[in-house]
Amino acid sequence: MKRAPSFLAGLLALCLFGCGAIHAQNRPHVVSHFPADGQVLAGWVGTIRVVFDVPVRILDEEAVGIEANGEDLEARAFPDPSDPNAIVILPSGGRLIPGADHRVVVHEGVVVNDEDHYLEDQFDFHFTPGPRPTLFVASDDGNVYEIDADTGTPVAATAAPVGLASRDVLGSDDEVFVWLTDAGPGSDRLAWFAPGAATMTTIALAGESGERVALGMAIAADGRTLYATAVDLATNRVRVHRVDTTSRAEIPASIELTAPTPAPYLARRPAIDPTRNRLYVAHGDGSGGGRLSVVDLYAFTEIDAEESAGLSAPLVDGAGDLTYGPITDRIWMTIAEEPQAGLVVINPDGFGTAEAREQEFTQNPVASLLTPEEQWFLQGLDAYTDRQGLVYSQTDDIGQGFSRTVDDDVGGVEQGSTRLAVLVLDIGSSTVVALATGSGKTVLLQYEVVDSDVTQVDLDVVTDGMQGLDLSVSAPGEAVAATFLRGAFGP
Repeated sequence: MKRAPSFLAGLLALCLFGCGAIHAQNRPHVVSHFPADGQVLAGWVGTIRVVFDVPVRILDEEAVGIEANGEDLEARAFPDPSDPNAIVILPSGGRLIPGADHRVVVHEGVVVNDEDHYLEDQFDFHFTPGPRPTLFVASDDGNVYEIDADTGTPVAATAAPVGLASRDVLGSDDEVFVWLTDAGPGSDRLAWFAPGAATMTTIALAGESGERVALGMAIAADGRTLYATAVDLATNRVRVHRVDTTSRAEIPASIELTAPTPAPYLARRPAIDPTRNRLYVAHGDGSGGGRLSVVDLYAFTEIDAEESAGLSAPLVDGAGDLTYGPITDRIWMTIAEEPQAGLVVINPDGFGTAEAREQEFTQNPVASLLTPEEQWFLQGLDAYTDRQGLVYSQTDDIGQGFSRTVDDDVGGVEQGSTRLAVLVLDIGSSTVVALATGSGKTVLLQYEVVDSDVTQVDLDVVTDGMQGLDLSVSAPGEAVAATFLRGAFGP
């Protein structure tokens, strides 16, 4: 056998080494995604999902993008809580556009594998979402009404089971989940229905030893799991239930949080942190303070929030509904038992807090919302006068709060609303839907959110002045909650 001259062997080895043949890098590769490339969906898109051939971790959550109609929509990538090989991509500024072609861009540095190697090339695909979703309104008459949010036109009505009344609603892929309150001595129930269904179907829950009192709901970033919180009156503590959104059945077993909750109605809405895959739950202590519990959703167990006594972190300024903002990476909370509008901002790393009170607004917040680009935190007030029912605060300077009037005129006639009961992001639009009550009916309003202001939208261009929509026919009674369908999250 002839051997290559030594200098040729050295040159060949050097070439192979330089070309990566000896130390070739194993890189992650995209193997599937939802929506599929070129897919035109019949409905809305709740979660964009990208699956790789190996487990990955997020390296740069901002190394993704969405383009629609020639405009860039800010987006962020989060770990998929149900699949270590996948990420989910959610808009973090603006909204998807009904019927428009959307291009999703996955840049090379968004994820790395266990060898810290990133994608070799940028990956992109296109899809088109379906028509804008309708709005589901839970009324104090116990039923849930589906309406067109632009016109107030009725679409369908779904009745609660006998003896139960709808108190909270949350849209998932193609169903709506409902917390039902019991008019008698029985426990509150969780239920679901498909749009257009005449009635709801209850979901069996387990774990409480006493009467169950419904609190709130949140849904995972991948859309696959619903988390429902309730108070067990036998223990005076909050229990967290998991429900599979596909089977609509509880995933055993539920867990009870350690913080006592003598004032459960102050803090109903929990919040999901998709960056850390956590659930945050606030507890009112009934004396002006509270606690914040943290649930690790991978292990589904309560974790130590900080070094103070007990698992939960102290909230010296009370408790209220929670919202997590991925752009600001902060937990936003209303202060439910203060004599004026107020908010607390909580750092999820260390749980330090900053608070602000709007002294000129002597009403409690009953609704709250963080706007899509997270410039503003909105609070809807109870028992307001002179139409001063909406407070909005700059997120980069929470002491700078402003008021916006709630012009509830319909046909040029003031309706007399005194409670801004619901604030919900308008899916497929740049507006916020607000439901004003207190006059024996519900009036639907919309607010446009821009960088420098929050302004009401005129919903009747024929009548002079700012007008809303009377929902007396399409959603009788006074609204207590509302939701849009989240949209499909794919296979």
